[in-house]
Amino acid sequence: MPPDEPCTPTEQDLLKSLRKKLARRAGGTGVPPVGDTGKMPVPPTPASHAIVYRRDLPLDAPRRPAAPGPGICIPIEKCIEGRETPCSGAPPFYLIEGPATGNQALAEALAEALPRAFAAIPLVESPPLAPRDACFLDIETTGLGTATVFLIGTLLWRDGRIVCRQLLARSYAEEASILAAFAEDARSARILVTFNGKTFDVPSLRARAAAARVALPEVPLHFDLLHAARRRYSEALPDCRLVTLERCVCGRHRVGDIAGADIGRAYHDFVRTGDARELALIVQHNRADLLTLAELMARMLLTRDP
Repeated sequence: MPPDEPCTPTEQDLLKSLRKKLARRAGGTGVPPVGDTGKMPVPPTPASHAIVYRRDLPLDAPRRPAAPGPGICIPIEKCIEGRETPCSGAPPFYLIEGPATGNQALAEALAEALPRAFAAIPLVESPPLAPRDACFLDIETTGLGTATVFLIGTLLWRDGRIVCRQLLARSYAEEASILAAFAEDARSARILVTFNGKTFDVPSLRARAAAARVALPEVPLHFDLLHAARRRYSEALPDCRLVTLERCVCGRHRVGDIAGADIGRAYHDFVRTGDARELALIVQHNRADLLTLAELMARMLLTRDP
């Protein structure tokens, strides 16, 4: 056929069918845009600095963390003091365990106040509740809903003092491991103490545990401090966020804390790069939340003033 001779309708149909087949193989829709000359569009070449995500990661591109220099990567062992801990039937996870705080005065005050605070809980229990029966809980996730749980922080009472026990998943595969480890820790608890735990922490743990086929025990009692704080401080404070209560009720202010909106992005960056600098800030943030939780409970149960 001469090059300047128009195609017959049959030949046009064959060409259109061929373009559709090629488009389907290339992942397209097979429908050419308006004004298309019949040539297959060439996808743009991604920039060399573009971040490539797996399908199950967030669709929005996260902000890049500030780094002192290109190519710098500090591993978790250099940033966070902990140890790799085995888990039966699942990958090992990273356990961070030790005294709850470097503030000796606060640690001593909590050790003295918590037994009296638990004795002041207006519940008829036999035997009465004591600090050893409690599990203070705060989790960190990559988002809302059924997002990945990667850090489970607890405060537990051991030998007359508070011990902070944080279960950290260094990869997405270790989530099941920290859920199983938390299930073991929670079996001996009679009361959970959380902040917004009835709405967020516990439902998140149960959803992720069900997906990982981990059986979580039912803790008999749950004291959610957010509801108590709203009843007591809603008229005196601008809001009842934990950081606001920490500043106005506990009289402490955090310096160098990571923003809650950056936590999910920072964890994804750690999994992708292995750089644990921002992950260390998340661990500190979680520990500070747990300490504020314990101090706030003691203050609310032992004082009457708003």
